[in-house]
Amino acid sequence: MSVAQRLAEERFTVSRERTDVCPFIPLLGHSFDSYLGTLGSEHRYNFRRRLRNLEKKAAVRFEKVEDEEGRKEALSALFALHDERWRTRGGSDAFDAAGILAFHEEFSRLALRLGWLRLFVLRVDGQPAATLYGFRHGRTFSFYQSGWDPRFAARSVGLVTLGLAIRSALEEGAEEFDLLHGSESYKFHWAREVRPLARIEVYPPGARGFALRNVVAADRAGRRLARQVLGDQVSDGISQARRLGIWRALRAATAR
Repeated sequence: MSVAQRLAEERFTVSRERTDVCPFIPLLGHSFDSYLGTLGSEHRYNFRRRLRNLEKKAAVRFEKVEDEEGRKEALSALFALHDERWRTRGGSDAFDAAGILAFHEEFSRLALRLGWLRLFVLRVDGQPAATLYGFRHGRTFSFYQSGWDPRFAARSVGLVTLGLAIRSALEEGAEEFDLLHGSESYKFHWAREVRPLARIEVYPPGARGFALRNVVAADRAGRRLARQVLGDQVSDGISQARRLGIWRALRAATAR
């Protein structure tokens, strides 16, 4: 019996709402060429053309981290390139605090030792142009985060790196490539399958639970109205700024 069901029997109010999706790619039975054949012809052609053009104009290496020295260098490049990519778009909270950086430093070290880490660097003429950070556990390759140098944006190094990471996952025998939480449009160039994500909310019985439900409902109604009035892009920007502000305020308060 689930925790939510038990709480419902104790007169808690329980609600379940679909919130987002996890796009994923079934790889079992595919070679990289046969997988590309499942994609739209425009995206398949675009990937191959971008990779071919990149290799014609520069010395290109796609490197997988295999040792501790490589992990340190690649993780540092990931942090820097991810920050560079998002700096002009309002920033990202993925790697924006010392505690978060320390966590990934420690966890990636452990993951490397356990054989889980999948950290790649795409080098163009010797320079890190893009990075991709993921994990292989069991049959699944999970794509976590990436970064690329805006100076190489015209060469589509982000697209090329993700395609090469999928190829690497196939070559090592992974049966699934999971793009994890989020419905960003670029993911659906590569993935045709999704898993639904849901949020379960539990409110205590009585006046306190009733009041809390009303506060949450009012906040969501305000956000829906903001999208209608301001449009998705402006509303998303406000949400991003608010989320970053909240996290920074919390970190400042707990650091005292």
